Amino acid sequence: MPRRTRMTPSKIAQEFGVSQQYVRNVIRELFGTLPRGKTRWRLNSQRQEQIRERLQAGRRSSRGRPPSQKSPTSNLDSIVEKIRTHLSAKHQAREAGLPASRDAIRHCANSIRATHRGEFDEARRLIERARALIAEAGSALKDHPDVYHAGFVHSAQKEHAEAAITLALASGAPLPDPDDLGVGYPAYLNGMGEAVGEMRRHLLDTLRKGDVGRCEEVLDYMDAMYTSLTTIDFPDGITAGLRRTTDMVRGVLERTRGDLTVARRQSALESQMRRLQKALEDKAG
Repeated sequence: MPRRTRMTPSKIAQEFGVSQQYVRNVIRELFGTLPRGKTRWRLNSQRQEQIRERLQAGRRSSRGRPPSQKSPTSNLDSIVEKIRTHLSAKHQAREAGLPASRDAIRHCANSIRATHRGEFDEARRLIERARALIAEAGSALKDHPDVYHAGFVHSAQKEHAEAAITLALASGAPLPDPDDLGVGYPAYLNGMGEAVGEMRRHLLDTLRKGDVGRCEEVLDYMDAMYTSLTTIDFPDGITAGLRRTTDMVRGVLERTRGDLTVARRQSALESQMRRLQKALEDKAG
């Protein structure tokens, strides 16, 4: 075996990719401390071989790190790349689900306007389109429940329930089932509360037409939904803030009842005045 030239601990450290301190620790274990009068190690071939054998064996001393041990950050790139890939997929899913949810909300708003105009077929068409968009958003986010429950899908489902319930009440059809609509139960209940507000508008439009009997019927629908909402007594974290919606419904219902009461009194007064006028005309004639 060819004779090796004398080397220093720093050169051996460079050769093995370890710290100089670690090499000095190995030297102390093998040969003790530096001889008196010496300021640095000069290692002959035999000692170099001993040091190399120890380093290659990878025995751990009390200080330093053996060359066989990987760097603590050796897997950093793979970890970050895995996270980047996951977040990229999550971002792509969100970018697919968010526009679909927004489009669904827009279709629901247009459906409610069509319902108030009495265009029930158009309202149904828009509701079906909104349902397809919500299903599309759910499909895009099925592997990312945290994004699915971020709020925008819930908002779309709530608007969908509101539009469907408003259409049912205005057209005289049975209330739609949340499972048939494909919406979550909290979204359905909050949509029902919002639908009470839409029915107030429907009632006032009907009142202007003079159909007080129909107004009483609509008020009964509103009261029944409010009563049902008050029976749902769970934390807001479960019902998605239903308590606030129920409080809003109570205010809408009371204002509507007051408006209808005033209208009924006014209608009764007008009827009495017409009868009195007719009686006076008949007496004069």
